[in-house]
Amino acid sequence: MAPEPEAWKSARMLTRFLAMAAPALLVCCSTNPPSSEALFWVQQSLATDTAPARTSAGYELITFDGNVRQRTVVPSTGECLLEDPSTRVGFTPGVNKGVATFRGGALPADGLRVMPEHVTDHPLVVETQGWQGGERLDFDETGFRGLVKHELTLTAPSSTVEIRSPAPDASKPLHVSLRDELRFEWTPTDARLLVELQTKKGDERRMVTCFFEGSDGVGVIAAGGAGMLPTADGVETTGRLSIHTHAQTSVDEGDWRVYVIASTVLMARDFVSE
Repeated sequence: MAPEPEAWKSARMLTRFLAMAAPALLVCCSTNPPSSEALFWVQQSLATDTAPARTSAGYELITFDGNVRQRTVVPSTGECLLEDPSTRVGFTPGVNKGVATFRGGALPADGLRVMPEHVTDHPLVVETQGWQGGERLDFDETGFRGLVKHELTLTAPSSTVEIRSPAPDASKPLHVSLRDELRFEWTPTDARLLVELQTKKGDERRMVTCFFEGSDGVGVIAAGGAGMLPTADGVETTGRLSIHTHAQTSVDEGDWRVYVIASTVLMARDFVSE
């Protein structure tokens, strides 16, 4: 689970503003980014022939007190980064109180309550679909380490987008070449599309995270881009590909940036690359 970097969002907004404001001259000043980042997330997986619908929620500290995340830009038609997930903090032992709650859509009437033990690797899970898409989702948080009380809203991402390529059949691994161009296609949507690929070589794990405009209906990682993922020499490399619709909001408060994310898993498949 990864948030879209605020720099990308700001760049898109600035580009649109300049297009409307030209030929006026815009001078802007930058400020230092927060030194710590927290991510609270809710994610739904739709029902299949073999599994019920599930909605999960959790949190993690991405950065804390200025630790550096290792990220590299990956060439694509969207916005892609290669990241070493081990450089995220995960959680801090001092987080032993606090509660964050997601409400709205088809979530339980009393909401999904994220407690300190619900870190990303051990999330809260309920067997129900959380939303259809377009509903208002409310989030409130209080008491987590270093954070003041926050109340935010976002629009639930679509759950009806169809993935056209690659085929969403998860009954067998997908065969891909990470050295070649990777192309993803879907029915156009107003939501942002999040594509994640992960591989592991020994103890080395890397993840490529891409954000594409849903209205384009297609996203491409350039040849060689996914080849930046770790692979095993001369043998097959296995990994995981997932595609989601994605909604996000955030707030800066003192030394903290708080991201709140909602996503719908449209496809999740193991892959094999030679």
